[in-house]
Amino acid sequence: MAYLTAGENKLAMELLEHLLNDFQSLDKTGVEDISTHERILLDSLAKSYMRSVELEKAALTFERSLPMYIESLGESHPDTIQTAIFISMIHNSLGNTERSEQLIQRFDLEANKSAEYSN
Repeated sequence: MAYLTAGENKLAMELLEHLLNDFQSLDKTGVEDISTHERILLDSLAKSYMRSVELEKAALTFERSLPMYIESLGESHPDTIQTAIFISMIHNSLGNTERSEQLIQRFDLEANKSAEYSN
């Protein structure tokens, strides 16, 4: 993450991609809550793609992490909602309004966004 804060987004993305590939090839037998680690890597990589305006990659990466958020935290958890908002915004920017609308309806994003700003 230090590379991200230092403005070295490209290097951060390369390292995160490498870490994710290595992580996915590990034997995870007997390791508890493994999806949390993978979710964090995916989230960091997706945000790096967003910063680099690689929106297609960002959407795909966030889409991979969303089921992990739902499974481990639930649909109403703020981190799950934030991920759904990112995906919706990216799809809307890419012109995929159908997917964006699906997420808005499924997660009631308009209500969640309003609640987020009222706090």
